[in-house]
Amino acid sequence: MNTHMHGLTGREDMRQEGSAAVHTGGQPSEKRLKLLAEAIILQSAEDLWNPAYRDESLVFFRGEGFRLSAEMAGIGYIRQVNLLRVLSSAADKQRAPECNGRLAAGHR
Repeated sequence: MNTHMHGLTGREDMRQEGSAAVHTGGQPSEKRLKLLAEAIILQSAEDLWNPAYRDESLVFFRGEGFRLSAEMAGIGYIRQVNLLRVLSSAADKQRAPECNGRLAAGHR
């Protein structure tokens, strides 16, 4: 997963806001964990379209990393499957042959 924070996008701005709350301790730990889990999922989704991080992102979405992050973020099983299908469909439309159909197929 891409951990470099250069060239901020809107999603990265949201993650920074969430991480600021983690650093200030202004929110309950459950809320901070949820923000962190959401940031991890968003970054991994973004990494699907970066050839340098695509394989690592696929491993995340097909494995326990996504399931655990989704649970911490409060995303139920049905929504997890739907999210994987949306990402897979978007990958198909972007003509990323490495991603096509590989996300939802690996989810348990």
